[in-house]
Amino acid sequence: MTGPGQRIPQAELYFGPVGRGNSQPQKFLLSDQLGLCAVKFQQNPQGPRMLVNEWIGHGLAAQLGIRHAAYGLVDVPADALPHDGCIRITDDDGDEVRLLPGLHFYSQWLEPADDLKPEDLTLGSMMADIGMLAGVAVLDAWLDQRDRKPLNPNILLVRRSGRSSLYLMDMGMAFRSAIWGLGDLLDPRLPDAAAPLPYSMSPADLFRAVRPADFAPYLDAVSGMTEAIVQSVIDGLPREWGVTVAEHTALVNYLLTRAQALPDYFEARFQRPGQEWWE
Repeated sequence: MTGPGQRIPQAELYFGPVGRGNSQPQKFLLSDQLGLCAVKFQQNPQGPRMLVNEWIGHGLAAQLGIRHAAYGLVDVPADALPHDGCIRITDDDGDEVRLLPGLHFYSQWLEPADDLKPEDLTLGSMMADIGMLAGVAVLDAWLDQRDRKPLNPNILLVRRSGRSSLYLMDMGMAFRSAIWGLGDLLDPRLPDAAAPLPYSMSPADLFRAVRPADFAPYLDAVSGMTEAIVQSVIDGLPREWGVTVAEHTALVNYLLTRAQALPDYFEARFQRPGQEWWE
């Protein structure tokens, strides 16, 4: 993580597109021994709020103890870009988008890594990691992040030295979208605890092995969240990403209010007779 007052690494060598994701991240070799990283640009087709969401999502994941790749701010100079100081991509409408030098968001490249699949969760080697999915559910509810599907869970399975570990990735759809504004932060209420979790698709395949007892460390962490902690995450956002003073204040209030309500919200979900907690 690159926070206030810390050295910001530089992109040194371009390796081409990641090849997945609507924000069209690009692969670079970064300085400071970070190695190969995926970089999301301010000019990405989903807009600069995508980077804001990634920063906040990863910062709060760290506070909850959810494993993720190293991440932070990266300075991409013009001489690290291949075509006259830019990268040209095409958005979903077929229009050209130019990715430009500046301050962007990186996450360290994980290898070997695969998307987590439902069948992975039935393997004995995964049992020690399944509880982390409870933390993912808490984080998603906290940030109103609904972009998690059984076959595209935005969770990586990394296999190293005979051990399989889960890593959170891609929080770009926090606050329900990458185009949120001040008005979206003025109602911090959580959704109805009697209704299914508001993911875009049923999360049963992802969460069916997660038990209420797995939530304890994550709900303890979120219930202990202080204004200073949340403020420190929001303070790390660079001015270049366009978050206004009013939005900065609203983000802190929104996140604190939801954090305080989350333990009771999940407890209500656990107590419903005849229903799984995600239903």
